[in-house]
Amino acid sequence: MAPRYPLDAAPDANAGRTMQELMQEFHGPLPFSVMNENEDALLGWLGPMSYTMDLVPIVFDLYKTAFRKVPSRTCQLVTYAYLSVVKEPYMTHCRRLLGPRAGLTDDEIENALAGRLSQSLSEKEALAYRLGVHLSTLNGPVNDETWQEYASKLSKTEITTIANIVGGYQWACLLTRLNGDDATSADHARYLDNMHGS
Repeated sequence: MAPRYPLDAAPDANAGRTMQELMQEFHGPLPFSVMNENEDALLGWLGPMSYTMDLVPIVFDLYKTAFRKVPSRTCQLVTYAYLSVVKEPYMTHCRRLLGPRAGLTDDEIENALAGRLSQSLSEKEALAYRLGVHLSTLNGPVNDETWQEYASKLSKTEITTIANIVGGYQWACLLTRLNGDDATSADHARYLDNMHGS
């Protein structure tokens, strides 16, 4: 199937290069591919974003600012909490490869992606993870009892940052799904795993 967001039709001819540079600036050397097999389209949420390049600096600035208000382990655990609820193979593939950079073990990563808490997590990390799952399934206001559970151990800045991480991933997941089967299929995620020796 032809890519839905081919780079040769993107409004900005430099979209592919710019997105790759921004991803490397944000994550460091990338342990995953952001281009499809033919290198004519970006994968995941980057594909649709390549057609709205005016938003890209704003998005990356938001991610740099909002996501770094909690420790990197916590940020990764919250993304895993979201991905344990919303199954998105490409995003899971990428995040699985980034987890060790935050100091997470393979067991902690796999447990978190499966919706389980590892015994090795601190009390605060476990609470942040549970909040991430809670927000990923939220369909109404957070009640007072639940708020108190989280607010008793997490600051309001930490709670809001966790909400920002979940919200950012909800948005990125929506854009990834717009990108179609090539970006989200389990077969494609397996291809990426094999390509990078994971």
